[in-house]
Order: sequence, then C-alpha cells, then structure tokens
Amino acid sequence: MPAKNNTNIALMDAMGTPLTLSLRELSGFLASKQGIGFLLLAVALLLMSDPPGLLSYMAIHEALLVWVLALGCYLVSFFLVTHAASLLQHKRRVGRIWTPAVGLICIGPVVCQSEMLVRYIVGPEYQIVILRKIVFYYFIVQIIEFAFIRLILPTMHVEEQDAEPDIPERTFWLGDRELRSLDLHYVEAKEHYVRVVMKEDEILHRQRLGDLVAQLDPMDGLQPHRSWWVSRYAAPRAEKINGRVVLITFDGTQIPVARGRYADVEAWLSALPDVADPNQASPTRMVRAEAAE
Repeated sequence: MPAKNNTNIALMDAMGTPLTLSLRELSGFLASKQGIGFLLLAVALLLMSDPPGLLSYMAIHEALLVWVLALGCYLVSFFLVTHAASLLQHKRRVGRIWTPAVGLICIGPVVCQSEMLVRYIVGPEYQIVILRKIVFYYFIVQIIEFAFIRLILPTMHVEEQDAEPDIPERTFWLGDRELRSLDLHYVEAKEHYVRVVMKEDEILHRQRLGDLVAQLDPMDGLQPHRSWWVSRYAAPRAEKINGRVVLITFDGTQIPVARGRYADVEAWLSALPDVADPNQASPTRMVRAEAAE
C-alpha cells in the first residue's frame, strides 16, 4: 500500500498540553512576521539583560553576534531532534514528545558552541563554564518556548485558518453539537462511547460508532475496522507492523485494518487527493468528556 509522506510530530508542552505540528508548519511560523518579531524580541531582551555578563568582556555588536548564532544553533538542533522524534513516532509505538525533553537535548551543544565562540572573541582570560550554564540557559529557553507556544502559536494558527482554501462545508451532529467534517481526524469506539478526535478537540461521547459514521460523507474517510473510522484529513498512511497492516495518522496513532478491508483501504489511499496541510491541528487540543442526555 502506498504510504503518505508525513513529517508531523505529536508534542506536549511543559504544562502537559498536547500540540501537533508539522515541521514545515513550524518553520512557516518562525518565518512569519510574528515569528521573526518574537525571535528578535527574545534576542533583544537577552542582549540588554545580559544574564551571562558578556558585555563586560566584549562590545555590544560582538555580544549580539553570539546571541544570534546561539539562537540559530538552537533552532537547527531543535529541528533535527524533532524530525528524528517524528520518524521514531511513525516507526515505533512512541507517544507524545515532551518539549522540555527536546530542549534538554538541544541546549548542551548550543552552550558548548557559544562558550567556545566567546573564548575565541575574548581570549584566554575568559573562563569556559559548561554545566552550570547548561542548567541556567535551559530554564531561560523553556520560558521563551512556553511563551511562544502559548502566546504566539495560537494567533498564527488563527490567521492560517482564515487562509484555508474553499472546501465544501459538511457537518455532522454529536449530541446537540454540530461539527465540521473537515475538522474531524478519527473516531474510536470504546464500549458504549466514541472517542472523537478533532482538529482542536478530543471528545468522549455516548453514541454508537455506526450512528456517527452514517452521518459522514464517504468522501471524507472510511472505516478500516469495526471500531475505527479515519478521515483523509488525518493524513493516514499504511504500514505493516508485526505482520498486521495499520493506518498511521499524522500524530502517530495506529489504526488497525481488518483483513477483509485491505483492498478497500488500499483503493481509498490510492484515490486520496493531495490535501495541503491537512493536519493543521491547533497548538492545543483539550480533552473533554460529554455526558449523554
């Protein structure tokens, strides 16, 4: 079966809030006016507050160079680590990656590079300190990342939603709520309930899967297993794991494929049109439980 090329990663911020991003989406955010402005503000604050005392050793333009190169090194490291994590999520049963853990991996090389650069600029009188500064800068980076995730990322996501292409509006009902089919990613039956995973929400509702699927247009997805329905907007791809075919969505969820549905799933995947950024999930997806009336 064909596999869909996917570079998405399911993350979790410092407070445990899930967020799902593609690396292309994240790079677009950072290259936007808001992203560039946020990075420039972060560099300016670090330069002016001068927590390591660089301005006592060098001129302000040299300190600016150190901070800019440190930021660039960190971003490159962050992209490499998150890309490796996304590949791991798609190949193995790996849950969401905690962003502070990514930062911990990235900060060490950045501090080493920065300390050597300062030593090169200042000379031998500058004493290199690694471990203490790794701890110090790690907490600074976490504050900056948390501010970016909570304050900047949601505003940019809203602007991207406004720019979405014109797609025919289809809806379905979940209890007394009317929801967009475009926002639905997948549904899992759990005894008398269904777990409905949306772009910005995850809802547990008392309902039969069959009744929910009956409302959905076949153009939007299919039911590969009696307990699952998956949308084309979840960017599914097929892989064989431990001898069984599964569909893997953008966030790494593995959806089983019943043996009798192999041919239908293969034909469905082959016929899927290209969907630009189908997984533009909100930076936060809150989990709620709805009681049945």
